[in-house]
Amino acid sequence: MSSDNNKVDTNSSYNQELDNFLSQSTLVFKKWSLFGCLLIYVMFTVIDYFRFPPETYKITIPLKILFVILPLIVSMYLHWFRDVKSIRAHMKLHLFIYFNVGLLHIMIFAFAKTLLDSHFSELGFVLLILFGCLMMMLPVAPTLIVSAVLLFTMFVVNALSDQNMMELVFRMTIYSLLMCLCLIVNISLHRLLIANHKIIQQLYGDSITDRLTGLKNRRYFVQQTIDLIEKAKAEKKKISLLVIDIDNFKEMNDKHGHSYGDDRLTNLGEILRSVCIREHDFPCRLSGDEFAIVMYDAEQADVSKVCQDLLTDIQLYDMAVSIGTVSTKVDELTSDSLLKDKLFEEADKALYKAKDSGRNTYYSAPDLI
Repeated sequence: MSSDNNKVDTNSSYNQELDNFLSQSTLVFKKWSLFGCLLIYVMFTVIDYFRFPPETYKITIPLKILFVILPLIVSMYLHWFRDVKSIRAHMKLHLFIYFNVGLLHIMIFAFAKTLLDSHFSELGFVLLILFGCLMMMLPVAPTLIVSAVLLFTMFVVNALSDQNMMELVFRMTIYSLLMCLCLIVNISLHRLLIANHKIIQQLYGDSITDRLTGLKNRRYFVQQTIDLIEKAKAEKKKISLLVIDIDNFKEMNDKHGHSYGDDRLTNLGEILRSVCIREHDFPCRLSGDEFAIVMYDAEQADVSKVCQDLLTDIQLYDMAVSIGTVSTKVDELTSDSLLKDKLFEEADKALYKAKDSGRNTYYSAPDLI
């Protein structure tokens, strides 16, 4: 059950990280798309003043301001001045804007065609499809539904206005193809971003992972220790550090060869993973035959148990280790980096005291605070 819960937490964390990555990758494009859409729609609204008689623009202009321009301004504010952490953020607002722009365009088109007997440019509807199906990176399913409703409404309005059926079908086909093309580009860009995220994750994972043992490396140790120190400051918890060194590793290599030494390093890595069973505890390989375990909010009994389990399990591989440990309550006045260095320094001193005590043992330094 615990394993299943960990998998669920890991998947949830990955999905959240991916969602945030997609959001940040498309944010600039969305910002300027909203700005461009607002600018163009304000221009169309101003044109209404010159294109229609007063009794008409007194209706169309307030409707455009209320149902399109104001929502666009709200959306621009949310994207330019507020944190956006999900690609689906404000999705309902954008679908609302997309639907409203489409209905207003169709309404004005019908009015111009029927009552004023004037030609009304189709450019607005083309720009609308580009905005809704591509530029805002909206989810495909709801966007497809809204687009289909708008196209059907457009078809009905045109059919009722004595539009030539052959010409109407041709235009609707062009709109439909444009909509599908935009959605395909939308999906392709979305998949490309997901693929880029996987590559970035893989490269980052390789950069913080020791290839021989599969443990995290010193780079990860430094960053994760600082992160846990920040967490401990906020929650007023304790940080413990265990530094582990294989006894007589050089002599082991000289006697049995480097391949044998590599196998023993791998065995130690497996043991370290097996003894780190608490949520925030993590093992890593610092360099050569030097390893470390960072424990969060651990009592001395927890630290001692990990050391004893490690010393017991390591005997199965005909080798011994020395362990130095230190724990501290986090001082809010001390910088994270300085506290990390102090922890390592004291744990390293404790390690040498363990070696001086006969090796294959552990020594716990007094708490720093």
